[in-house]
Amino acid sequence: ATAGTASAISAGTAISIGMTVGSGVMQVGAASAANKADRLSSGLQERQYEEQAKRYKAQADAQELETTTAIINRKKEYLKNLAANKAWMGASGITVDSASNRNLLEDNYQTYKDDVSAIGLMGTEARFESINLAQDALTAKESVAPLLKARQTQRKYDTIGGIATQAAGIGTKIG
Repeated sequence: ATAGTASAISAGTAISIGMTVGSGVMQVGAASAANKADRLSSGLQERQYEEQAKRYKAQADAQELETTTAIINRKKEYLKNLAANKAWMGASGITVDSASNRNLLEDNYQTYKDDVSAIGLMGTEARFESINLAQDALTAKESVAPLLKARQTQRKYDTIGGIATQAAGIGTKIG
């Protein structure tokens, strides 16, 4: 009776060991598959951030071109108005050297300079905003790899801990 009980315990223990080993193998396989999926996902995230940075850079370049175009258009408008004012003065018999005409021309020039300054400032602000967004996207891209490594390290320790806990449970059954 004692030999039968010992062999029954041994068979039960053997089954328990086999199940624990099988479970451990499955846990390692699941962790490996999860790590692979995380690597693929992280690679995709990095590419998305890279593309986002490129879009923001292109937006900044477009903003610079738009600002330059607006400044050129404002200059054309100013020169057209200047020519019209001079033509009006000439047709009216008023000399360009008169104080009122000089004041008008200087006022128009000051308005032109203020407008160009405002256009340039707004364009620069918009461009810097886009450049900052591009930098933020590149910073986010750089954070993907360390986060992936941390997740995979944690998963490894969790898997090892789970297997160790199961193995300890077998040890108490055997002992």
